[in-house]
Order: sequence, then structure tokens, then C-alpha cells
Amino acid sequence: MNHDATQEISHYPGTFPIKIIGVNNDNFNKEIINLLTELGLVFEKEIETSFSKSNRYISLTVSIYVLSRDHFNYIYESLGRHPMVRFII
Repeated sequence: MNHDATQEISHYPGTFPIKIIGVNNDNFNKEIINLLTELGLVFEKEIETSFSKSNRYISLTVSIYVLSRDHFNYIYESLGRHPMVRFII
């Protein structure tokens, strides 16, 4: 996965929106929220959910508090290893 998104953060620590995309199923939201919580992330409770035109994919946009570039990379890699996640933007 590409880590170019880290260049958009001009300084750490800070809040950063991240979009997590996966195949649409009933457990996606719960699984991702559980993973974010397990990672110990502080995130805004408001999560934007959207669907692809075909409803095959779901995306969650959440603002997370990132401490450093290494912290961002750890979050990104942890999300990327989840079997339900297809893309992270």
C-alpha cells in the first residue's frame, strides 16, 4: 500500500481523515471500529459511510489522531492487513 498520504500531514501530532474501503457486508463497520479501538486510536465518533454505485463496496471515513509518521504507518499497515480491507486512502 502507498504511504503518500502521510505527506499531506504537515506536522505531527494531528488529526487526519482516513478512508477505509472494503467489500460491503453487515460486519464491515463493526470490524473496522473494533480494530481502530484495539489499536488504541482516538477517533471522532462520527464516521462517514458511503457505498459504491453497485453497492458492492463500502467506505468509512474517520478522523484519527496521529502522533507521528511511524504511528501513521503502523495504523495504515494494521488496517491493510485486515482481510476485509481492500484500500486505504
